[in-house]
Amino acid sequence: GLEVQKSRPGSATLRVVSRLWNRFGGLVRDAYGKDDPDYLVLAEAFGSPSTKPVLIAGIIVELSCVKPCAVCGLPGFLHCGRCRSTFYCLEACQRTHWKEHKNSCQAAQAQLAPPSEQMRPILT
Repeated sequence: GLEVQKSRPGSATLRVVSRLWNRFGGLVRDAYGKDDPDYLVLAEAFGSPSTKPVLIAGIIVELSCVKPCAVCGLPGFLHCGRCRSTFYCLEACQRTHWKEHKNSCQAAQAQLAPPSEQMRPILT
């Protein structure tokens, strides 16, 4: 999981998860201890969490940006490269879903015409 997340540094989902860790990681540290193996893995991946108070309203907005994996429901860090509308947590989930996704993907891709075909200059 973390290897895939780190390989996609520009992912919007990764940015949201990183911010959530920054805000909630301190609570995890306080609940499980700073020597907990899971805490240590997350701290290595996302850094030391903040100790500032948590604002729930901001977190709700950020969570609304996270798209679930179409197969398993985990946060989707990857999207279909063709239609860009279906999200996956891992390439394995994307491969598993391809037979089901193929027809809707092709239909969505047909609607996404290249910019040169969407708008043509009017000659006078």
